[in-house]
Parts: sequence; C-alpha cells; structure tokens
Amino acid sequence: MTRLLPLSGTVTFASVALCFVSLNVIAVEPRVSTRTRIISAGWNQPTLDQLARDQNELPKLPIDGSVVSIRTETNPPDLFSVAHSASPWDASVFESATEILETVHPKIAAQCYLGLNANPGDVDFFDDEGWKQVTEHWRIAARLVANGKLRGIAFDPEAYTLPHSQFQYSAQASAASYSFQDYAAAARQRGRQVITAVNKESPNIEILSYFLMSFLVNDRLMMGPSPVNSAGQRRDDFQWCLAGHQYGLLPAFLAGLLEASDDSVTFFDGCEFGYWMESRSQMIEHARQVRVSGCNIIEPEVRSKYQSKVRLAFPIFMDLVTADAIPHWTLNPAETDRLKVLTNQVRWAQQSSDGLVWIYSERGRWWPEATSTALWNGKDVFRDWQEVLPGCNDAITTALQASQELVQDRTDDQATASEPALNLPSNEDAIEVTPLNDLAWKAVIANSDATSDGSTTNARIEIANQQVSIVGPVGGAATATASVKAGMHYSVKSQITQTGRGMPRLMVQFQSEDGEPISNKRQLPTQPSGDLFYAYPEDGTPSESRRCILRFQPPADAASAIIFCLVTDAVTADDKVTFEFLNQ
Repeated sequence: MTRLLPLSGTVTFASVALCFVSLNVIAVEPRVSTRTRIISAGWNQPTLDQLARDQNELPKLPIDGSVVSIRTETNPPDLFSVAHSASPWDASVFESATEILETVHPKIAAQCYLGLNANPGDVDFFDDEGWKQVTEHWRIAARLVANGKLRGIAFDPEAYTLPHSQFQYSAQASAASYSFQDYAAAARQRGRQVITAVNKESPNIEILSYFLMSFLVNDRLMMGPSPVNSAGQRRDDFQWCLAGHQYGLLPAFLAGLLEASDDSVTFFDGCEFGYWMESRSQMIEHARQVRVSGCNIIEPEVRSKYQSKVRLAFPIFMDLVTADAIPHWTLNPAETDRLKVLTNQVRWAQQSSDGLVWIYSERGRWWPEATSTALWNGKDVFRDWQEVLPGCNDAITTALQASQELVQDRTDDQATASEPALNLPSNEDAIEVTPLNDLAWKAVIANSDATSDGSTTNARIEIANQQVSIVGPVGGAATATASVKAGMHYSVKSQITQTGRGMPRLMVQFQSEDGEPISNKRQLPTQPSGDLFYAYPEDGTPSESRRCILRFQPPADAASAIIFCLVTDAVTADDKVTFEFLNQ
C-alpha cells in the first residue's frame, strides 16, 4: 500500500545506478452498485481507540469508514502489521480491543476494515509450524472482525521487509530445493488453510486486498513481466514469468483462498496501481484487464469463483492530488485547479469500481489528531486534508453523488491501456531508429547478498566482446554508456540464453551533459516517461535463446544513456544468464 514499491530480487536497481497454453479469454462482467462506499487508509488511519473516541466526527467527513489498526502493549504496537510471522501471539493482548469494539456504533463498524499485512513475510510456504502461527494470526483478526461487527480485513500483500517477500519464489528459504511449481502448490494449500480458519470465525467477511491480480496483468520494471499477453491470454512462458515476479506466488495463494472460502465471503482487488492513473479511460481499461486477464492468471478450475467472488475497488492517492507533496508523481500537474483533479479522480474511481473506493494518504489526515490514541503518540502528525486542500471534503462528496452511473457506461470507453507499451509505435518502420552497437560493457558489483541457503556471495559477471554472463545469485550488473540526443529513437538488441532460474532484463537511465543523473523527471509507475525504459525477453521457451530489445527516446536534457543488463531472482550458483548483444 505504501508508495515505496520494493524491487524484486536481491539486487536493487537504485544500488546499481549509484555505482554507475494459450487460453480463451473469460470476461468478468462488472457489477452494478447502487451506492459507492468510500473509506480511508494510510499513514494516519485511526487506531481502534481513536475510532471509538472520534466516531461522532465521521458524519462530518467525506468518507463512510476506514481501515483501522489495533494498538496493543507489544513490540511492535500493531501486531497485525507483522501477521505473516512465525511468532506465536498471546491472544489476551486483544482483550481490551474486544471491549473497545463494543463501544463503536454498529453502523460505523460495518464500514471499517481491520488492517493486516503480509510482513515480515519470512515464513517459507513449506514451514508447517510457521504457517500454523500465520493462520492463527488471521483467525484472531477474523474473530475480532466478527465480534466487533466490522466489515472485514484490509490485507496488504506488499513486501516492506526485504529481502523477505512472502509471495516471491526466490525469497523462499528452500527455493534452491523446490521448483516454482512445488511452491505454487504449497502457496495454494496455505490459502486454503488461512481462509478455512477465517470462515469459522467470520463466515460473512469481506477481504479487501490492496492488490491481487491487478499487480500481474501488466509488465512492471520493479516486479517482473506479466504472465499474460496483451490479449489477456497466458504466455508460453507463463510459469517462468511467475517464478521471476515479486508476487508470482500470489495467484496460487488467491486460488486457495477462493476455492475454500464460504459462499458469503467476498474479495476486493484494490487495484493499487490506480494511484497513478490520470484518466477515466486508464481506469476503465485497467478494470477490464483485471477482470479478463486476471481471471486467466488463475487456474481454470477456480475461475468461476474468481468471476463470482472477486470485485474491484479503486484508490485515490491524496498526496498526488496536491501539487507539491510528491512532485515527480503529481497527477495532471498542468492543471492548476487541484480540486478539479480530485473531483475527476473520485468520479473515475467510482465509475471503474464495484462499489468501493479507498483514499490512501500519507502527509495528511481525515480524522482529528490522534494524540494518545496513536500507535506512536506524536509521530507523523500531519495537517487535516481540509487545511492542505481547502474544499476537498465537499469536492469528494459532490463528485461521488454526481457519478453514480450505471456500470455499463464504463465499458463504452475502450481507450488506452493502463500502462502504455514501451516499444515503438506500430508504424516504427517509418521512424528512424539508431542502433547502439559495440557497446563497452563493464561489471558493476552493487552489493553482497545472502542466498537462500544462508551463504553470502556476489554474482560472477563475465564479459567477453559483446557477451555478458551473470552467474549465480545476483549481486551486480553490467552497464554500458552511450552518447544520445534528445528526440531520436535508439535500440539495443540482445539474444538471451539461460540455464536455471533468474529474471533478466535490460533498462536505461539517463545523464545530463555534466554527468548528473536525470532523476527529477516525472515518472509515474503506470506511465514510464522518456527517462526510464526497460525490456524483458520476448515470449517463448525459457530454455531456448530469446530476443530482448530495448527501445527508448531520451528526454530533452539527456546527453548520455546508461544501459543496464541485470538479473534478479536467481537462486543457486548454477543459475546463469548470458546476454549476447547483436549489431543491428
């Protein structure tokens, strides 16, 4: 849920830069909702103590409810932020929470979700004892939801405690001993295990996950390639894509949740990448992708449940609506009327969702100042959003009331995909492309990383002529620098072969004439701009040679391009990827 998206694999792109089977598409029909609910989440979401104290303030706010945290006399004070750990919990620490829940009005409780994170995420899917504890943590959450008459659980699958990453194959402790398929089967079993415990405590629960398949329907530089193609069909290298994706085990875990859940359990995919979408057409198209392509990522025998049980929610990132909170991510920065930007984001999110919108924020708050009810009293105290953006409360309420349109209106807009293709346009033959040949490659060792068996090593980087081989667990990359000119199109062509595991990619970053990195450009994760491009190998058989072509157009102030070839998600010393750079 946080804006700081972790990178997949053991080497981070930032650290390197500092160093210099095809299936029929199954459509999922959107659901008509007579009224859209809107909830808050983020750094300043209330604790249960604050919800009880300030519940009479809620009717004054432009939201129906909120994600809430439960403060306990433990370290950390929010145990559910580390629910995916093998540490046993003393259930008695939640007794006061049960008492507080009794003081919350049922109508308010019914619009609130208990937050639960998949962190630290260091429990291997084959660890029976560890998953016994993880399941117990979910069971405790479900019991609190049921006893307090809350609406459900807000699940955050994102990895915040790297190198641990719950749904990443290469991060599993025994990845060297088991195949991806083995781990997918184990993850599916754990999903069944978790939801069975949840069902017993709260059979009518609603589970809002900030993302599910929405994180896998498009290629992502920071996470990995999508296992489905632009037509929504599975790629030939479907399993390979998932094995190298930071959330590649999430589809199997979701399959387990779906197949063992009671009929009355509902899931929401929170479509977190909606944070950065700047038009109705982007959100509409992303919703279509999640319904169609997301369904095809799930195993066939579970797709009917995906269709019937998974609904879509869309987010609004308030900090990006303001003009200066996170400048390189500001939405529609040319628009001076920021309330108009907010109004549009609310309307589009409502029109794309299945009756639920969530507003995420970091540097502002909806609720009164938390004071003694905060998780950490006095930490991260920010201004009321009404002070940061005067008129925002009325803007949200008015926009929501005015946009209760039928779902079929959404499907009238079949415009651009949520993440534009990074290759050249279809008329690329008419564009003059300058090939970058005979590049001078050099190894860049970024860091030492622990392998899955506990040893610490660097990758071995071998460079010979126009071949770069990266062998073993990743600890570096190879780079080459080329002079470029703004307005021109360039390409780097390679042929990739690999043995074992690992996710190869090419990417480019730019420098100004004085050698400074160009890092202040506007870079929305859903719309990579001219100063950041990347490429994965083309679809095909992973054991055979495959093309990987990087195409890019430098921004106006770029004088040189730094080309990176790197590999993430390798597991053992036998894993090897070779990039052979071809003259064009």
